[in-house]
Amino acid sequence: MGKYRNNICSWLICLIVSAITAACSHEVDSLFTLTAAERIDRAVSDYSAYLTSSPEGWVMEYYPTNSVNHTTGRGYLIVLDFMNDGSAVMTMKNSASDYKALRDTSVWEIRKDNGPVLSFPTYNSCLHRFSDPSYRELGTGMGGDYEFVLADTATESRSVMMKGKKRGVYVRMSQLAEGNHERYIDGVEAFKDSLFPYDAVNYNLLSTGNAVYRVDSISGGIPNIYPVDGDPVANEKRAPYLITLHKDGYHLRFRDVLHLGADDVQELVFDPDRNCFAAGDNSGKVTLKAPDAVAFFDETVRNGLGWSMKLSEDAMCAQLYSIYKRLLSQMAAQRDKYELESWYCTIHDAQSEEAILSVDVTFRKNRNTRIKVRYDYDYSVGSGVVSMKNPVPVGSQSESVLSVFTAFDELLKAVAGDYSICSVKSCFCLNSLKWNQAGDSIWFRFDIEK
Repeated sequence: MGKYRNNICSWLICLIVSAITAACSHEVDSLFTLTAAERIDRAVSDYSAYLTSSPEGWVMEYYPTNSVNHTTGRGYLIVLDFMNDGSAVMTMKNSASDYKALRDTSVWEIRKDNGPVLSFPTYNSCLHRFSDPSYRELGTGMGGDYEFVLADTATESRSVMMKGKKRGVYVRMSQLAEGNHERYIDGVEAFKDSLFPYDAVNYNLLSTGNAVYRVDSISGGIPNIYPVDGDPVANEKRAPYLITLHKDGYHLRFRDVLHLGADDVQELVFDPDRNCFAAGDNSGKVTLKAPDAVAFFDETVRNGLGWSMKLSEDAMCAQLYSIYKRLLSQMAAQRDKYELESWYCTIHDAQSEEAILSVDVTFRKNRNTRIKVRYDYDYSVGSGVVSMKNPVPVGSQSESVLSVFTAFDELLKAVAGDYSICSVKSCFCLNSLKWNQAGDSIWFRFDIEK
């Protein structure tokens, strides 16, 4: 009986193993019904259909470079349509086209290699300019690619990831939300310039879950990113990026993944409610924003940069402008026809917590003679508020000016107080700062001296 039971068990085990083997064999057979050549043919067909399926076209985030391991160039937007007749219509408007809209048509194809490769075999003024040896004096062009290994498609983000066949740089193409190429490019550039104008003097801050990094020269397209307490040369990390518009807003995407300590950062989305860029997957963890305006003013003025008061009706409150107009009248009444030429702020005892903020004012007399006078304010910063109080004339000439122009004395005293500070333009551009007196209607504007 035991022997019989053992035989039945052995038979059942063999039956189960056979069933599993048969099932596995069937699954394996279903996976490999196509040959390698047939699989490539299918990929070529699928990619061709996908590229021509976007009714509004695509935007390519293109990075020509002579070294994938080092940053040798910025990124460029190229907008293109893949036509069913095998033609590709491209548009760009950047430094490589002298900032004029350049539009050209050429051939596109997906050819078979070790995998599908997107190729532009005939010359297109937009794309091939970056690989044209005659475009740069060294004979190597800008290190651009015009053939790309098709690596992946992402249906959710409606994009295609490609890798330059020669340089090995990854390039992303995303489907456009609207089909007017030039309008799309102009809109993206206008947004970028409103946030990061080319003359912006301030740095920005990239905050991760574990650290804060300083971002210098972002308006140039290749910012330097390094720890906020680090050295810009010893800790240099150059990170080219591009801004594109998608259905969920403006995206800022670095060419490469940034390995910042324990965090990886590549793509952020602009959050208009918070005036910052934030990581799409975890908006509370990674952000890119401007420094606090009060902290930036204090840092720059202590480091020797000066700020000038903007003397115009649109740059100060009605109360201050009324005083300023009385001053103009008093100067015009003088025989020597005085003019107020500049109002310039610097700082003394910069390392002291209770520093001295100096207002250097220049009067012009008779168009040939200039009189420079100085007035010192007690200066301090704390809890997001900057304070300038108790103006004191420095020198006899400064005192005599106050006795001649009583409105000037009134103006100096009127601007004394506690202020909050905000940017006049974009929150990312702190070239011009609006000073708002706490709990009052007094306000005026300071512009940084570059």
